[in-house]
Amino acid sequence: MTSSNNAEQPTTTLRGELRKEIPQLFAPGFGLRHDAVADEAEQMEKKWGGARIDAQPRPDVFIVVKAALQAGTRGVEALPPRLLSYVPFAMLYGAHTGRGDADTVRAFLSRLHEAGRSAPRRLWPHYLLSLERDDAATNEIALWLKAYRDGLPTRLADFTEKYDALDPASTPGKMAREVLVGDGIETDFQAVGVGAERLHTAALLAEILGAIGSQLRSGVRPADAVRPVKAILPEQRKLAIDQTQAREPAKRRALGAFIEGLIAWQRRSDPDDAKPGAVLDLILELNEDPRFDAVRWNGIVPKPTTDIVEAWLTKHTIEAFFRVVNQLRIERTDMWAERRKFWMSYLPYVRRAWLIVGDQGVPFAKRERIRFGRFSGGANEGHCGLMLDFGDLRVLEMNMNGRAILWRPDDVARGEFPQVYDETPFDRRNFREPTVSRREHWENGCIGLVHNPPDGWQWKFADQIQQRSDRGIRPKGL
Repeated sequence: MTSSNNAEQPTTTLRGELRKEIPQLFAPGFGLRHDAVADEAEQMEKKWGGARIDAQPRPDVFIVVKAALQAGTRGVEALPPRLLSYVPFAMLYGAHTGRGDADTVRAFLSRLHEAGRSAPRRLWPHYLLSLERDDAATNEIALWLKAYRDGLPTRLADFTEKYDALDPASTPGKMAREVLVGDGIETDFQAVGVGAERLHTAALLAEILGAIGSQLRSGVRPADAVRPVKAILPEQRKLAIDQTQAREPAKRRALGAFIEGLIAWQRRSDPDDAKPGAVLDLILELNEDPRFDAVRWNGIVPKPTTDIVEAWLTKHTIEAFFRVVNQLRIERTDMWAERRKFWMSYLPYVRRAWLIVGDQGVPFAKRERIRFGRFSGGANEGHCGLMLDFGDLRVLEMNMNGRAILWRPDDVARGEFPQVYDETPFDRRNFREPTVSRREHWENGCIGLVHNPPDGWQWKFADQIQQRSDRGIRPKGL
């Protein structure tokens, strides 16, 4: 029978002792309370129980580590042990030196035991933040960390279990679901020492956004997909995926999947496209306007999806024209209500729309958060125009008492008529005779129409559009 003196004693830890009730510390004379001691214990747990993120190497050290990675396995094998902890900075971020070479990655991992017992804990945050699911380095590091999983601090182990963080194929999807339900993924990251600023620049963010898009496309129906996504993005969201440390193929994949999925969710939620504004604003922040930055869309976002975005922008431009006109103090609201009703009836036939404003309209147009053109000569400060492109026929509607000009692009002199999406200021004096006749008949491939009679101009306009468009377009009721 073993003596009680020889019995195995429970392990005593400083953190555990600090968490115990210590009655004498409540004595006012000491000026201490147990709450303060417990807070100190909590801070220690955060410091030592979360992810350990090393300071970045000095430039001279970084150069040595990068050169070793460029040399492949032999370079890594020759690297001094004290520099091993800096390898992730050169491999997983920036130029990603050696990241795609599985042999180089394995050579690095085979030496990590030389970096000390804390090596798994120090590598874990690098792995998580740089995660790309189809990447050699990500998958090799995940396999290596699995062997040391039981030795991870509690917080890292709990996070790893919740998000299956050592399975790169499933981790982004689990995090995406957590984002969409709005259940505190930011708090989970903070608990392991990963703040918002680090997440905002992490390759992992691109993977999460791509996974969100895939889930939305497959039919996941959150009540709101925009608000929870904004919660994980930086406050300045412009080109947020571009700002991550992900490699270019991963960025493009994430961008395409996210935009396609978000639009699919919007169309299911709002099949009539009545209010796509919040989704459109977020998409334009992340990937710019497809009408001006086609290179960011072609081959990245499916064309049918891009077409939907451009259709939303066309509708928004038409509505923006009438809002700007309203801000410029119209005298007859009934007249502009008629014009809005008339031109909105042509929306299904409009391929592109373009807003052109005088100086007074500029601040109002900027509020619409779309790009627009400017008038130069031949227009006063309060003029505002809306150009509609029907393909083989174009129309420029004007505010005030300006005539609407209709023209066929293939039949008019080059350079005398405005172009869609052209931000070069347009001289409206080009619409004077002899280019555009004062009489309401076609000359030189164009015609100018006044809005008379007050109660019948719509049919006059509709007749001309139908007769001069190859498709013979005419909305029902006109």
